[in-house]
Amino acid sequence: MMKITSEFLNLQTDFGFKHLFGDERNKNILMRFLNALLGDKIHIKDVSFKNKEILPTTSGLEEAG
Repeated sequence: MMKITSEFLNLQTDFGFKHLFGDERNKNILMRFLNALLGDKIHIKDVSFKNKEILPTTSGLEEAG
């Protein structure tokens, strides 16, 4: 099990940003963040979450062993 050394989440890291804004449970936080960034230009009413990661293909790579 990983030991947590801090009680704060660093949003400047990929892990921290995705942990807060990339989770369906935090949908309201994401919408408020986007609306604050956009100001009066556009108002976000709803967001949907899709697969967040596009992993590279591994064709041509051989397994060690």
